[in-house]
Amino acid sequence: MENSEMLNSIQTYEFYQNSEEYKKYVEHENLTKEEELKTKLFLCKIKDFNNKTLNIDFRDICSLFRKFGYISNEGYYTVIDYERGNYEVMLLGNDINQAFQYLIVNILSQIYEMTEEEKAKIDMKYGNVITDDFCGINIAYAEFYLSVWQKYLSNNPVENDNVIKYIVNMANNDYFIKDLDVKLHYDDEQGKFMFIQKEKTR
Repeated sequence: MENSEMLNSIQTYEFYQNSEEYKKYVEHENLTKEEELKTKLFLCKIKDFNNKTLNIDFRDICSLFRKFGYISNEGYYTVIDYERGNYEVMLLGNDINQAFQYLIVNILSQIYEMTEEEKAKIDMKYGNVITDDFCGINIAYAEFYLSVWQKYLSNNPVENDNVIKYIVNMANNDYFIKDLDVKLHYDDEQGKFMFIQKEKTR
C-alpha cells in the first residue's frame, strides 16, 4: 500500500466511557497471544523512542494517550483520553513501523513541550512575532517534529520520507490550513518545509 493510501486509511472516532467501544479498546481483556505480543512490541518501541529522544515521564504521555494496543483484524491503535469521559480511538493499521511513526508525530504535537532553548532557536529564525505568523509556526513545528524523529533514526531515507509525508498530511488537514490558498510542502532539493500555492480546482 502506498504511503498516501496508508495516511488516508487512518481512522478516528469518538466514544464514551462504559460504551462498547470503551470495553473493546480501553479494557480489552483476554488478549490472544498475537495481540499480547504485538501490543508489547508496540509499547516497547514507544518507550524506547521516549528514552532516546524526549526523556519525559512516560506517565505524562499516558495522561492523554490512555492506551496503546493491537487488535486482530483491526491492527494497532491508541486511545486518546479527553476530559469528562470522552475518548477517541485512532486506528493506525497493521504495519507497526507506520503506526509507530504516525503515533510519534501525534505525541510530539500534543504532549511534548519545547524547552526554552528550542523556543529561542525558533524565535531567532522566525522572529518574536512567531505567534502571529501562522505559516511560520507551522513550518517551525514541522521542522521540530522531523528533527526529533531524525535523532532517533536518521539513517533510513524511506522511513524519514514517510514521516515527512505524514507531517505534511497532518498539517494540511488542519481546518485552518484547509481554508487558506496555500499548503505545507517539503522541498526535497532544498531539504526544507515551505508553504506553496494550492492548485486551483475548476
